[in-house]
Amino acid sequence: MEGLLRGCPKALPVWVWARALGPEAQAIPKTHPARRRTLKLLVSFLIFLSSLFCFIGLGNNSRGLIPSPKKETCFEKAGIQLFSTPTPLPPAAAQTQADSKRRETFSGKVSGVLSGHLLIVQEGEKTHRVNLYGVLSPSKGAPQGEKARGLLEQIAFGRVVKVEPIEPFDPKRIYALVHLEGRTLNEEMLRQGLAWVNENACILDVCKNWKSLQQEAKDSTKGIWSDPRGTPPWEKGEGKRRKKMR
Repeated sequence: MEGLLRGCPKALPVWVWARALGPEAQAIPKTHPARRRTLKLLVSFLIFLSSLFCFIGLGNNSRGLIPSPKKETCFEKAGIQLFSTPTPLPPAAAQTQADSKRRETFSGKVSGVLSGHLLIVQEGEKTHRVNLYGVLSPSKGAPQGEKARGLLEQIAFGRVVKVEPIEPFDPKRIYALVHLEGRTLNEEMLRQGLAWVNENACILDVCKNWKSLQQEAKDSTKGIWSDPRGTPPWEKGEGKRRKKMR
């Protein structure tokens, strides 16, 4: 038993204690049977406890009660890790992964036109609010606002479009290039003079070409460029802020 317990340093003292109590139990006179029986029971319990420590490993290494050196397996020596727990992605990487899913191109039917730059696209059972990336049309009630919405509705309503998400600024709304039969609706609205290039958000290389289309529409006084009251939405916001500061 002692040989087996050499590998169990936590159990060995218990066994030694039991060995020490053994002779003491034998030395008790037979005239005290209850005391002798109690001490023998204690010795038996200590022997059982030492065996429990050694063979069952109460608490084991998971709780640190019986620490034992970890042996390196042949797989670990070879640099192979089996059943490894996946390392959690850092927040930036997780966000990039989520963005990549949002950037996948999909096709859907236009079921609604809310403005000259905002569509409702039905992709199977999913409904998406799709904003034309990089452009802004006049808002509802603004000069040329209804005309811009009407033109986009005339072009796209009820048609199947290809949506190419660019930047998920808002998780509830997709900003995308929207293609229909070889045309890009973002460009078409600029070409017809019913949208501005959004200078605060349009950062792709194609935005330079769009500014050229915008200039052509402006030179031809099309749409918003025919009405001197037409003002880009971001300039209106700046004007309101200046009035508040006064």
